[in-house]
Amino acid sequence: MTSYPPKLPGKGPPASLADTSRDLDEEIQRLVKKYGKPAVVEALKKNKQKRGPKTRTDWKFLAPIFRIDAVDFIEGRNPFELRTNYKIANFYAEKQPGHSPISTFRRLLRDLKEGRPDRVYLKAYFYSEVEYPYETHIKTLNRIIKALPSAEHWPSFLEISQHWIDDHVQRIGPIPPHFTMKEIREAVLKQPVNYVLEASKASLGLFGSAYLMSNKNGD
Repeated sequence: MTSYPPKLPGKGPPASLADTSRDLDEEIQRLVKKYGKPAVVEALKKNKQKRGPKTRTDWKFLAPIFRIDAVDFIEGRNPFELRTNYKIANFYAEKQPGHSPISTFRRLLRDLKEGRPDRVYLKAYFYSEVEYPYETHIKTLNRIIKALPSAEHWPSFLEISQHWIDDHVQRIGPIPPHFTMKEIREAVLKQPVNYVLEASKASLGLFGSAYLMSNKNGD
């Protein structure tokens, strides 16, 4: 009676891990004797298996969370206390575990620590500009500046926004409380070109003048 599985001719039992390790050691020793230890060590370094590219965090998956963060920040709450990086990383690792939930959690925890604040503040800036009254936008910018005192560009954004407000008041009149910064800017841009150019020179410089002209021309 033929046994199952059938024995293949010329094939012995599979080598154990110990046998494989011993064979490898013997082969390395043979190469050392033939080529010398420095040459073998150098060859092993060159042929060392390289790690694959770092898995990038799926920021698209986290975008809804960052939007909630931004809204909380705009409305005066602290999103970083309401939703800690640990909780977000744990939630993400459960939904998108990848090859390893633990490694996904650790990677995301590190990425959130490095990248979450910038994303939240930037979204808060844009959302407050188009979806909230202009006074809320100004308050949001001041809170961002307070949170990031070393960032030089945020004070410039605040100054530009304040110039748009001043231009509206001087040329058009009082601003309705519900107006967004976007509506204020659009109202100023509808003014005669000569005024817009004078306002831009006073508030934004030559670069601002070019920006306003491009908007007036529909570029």
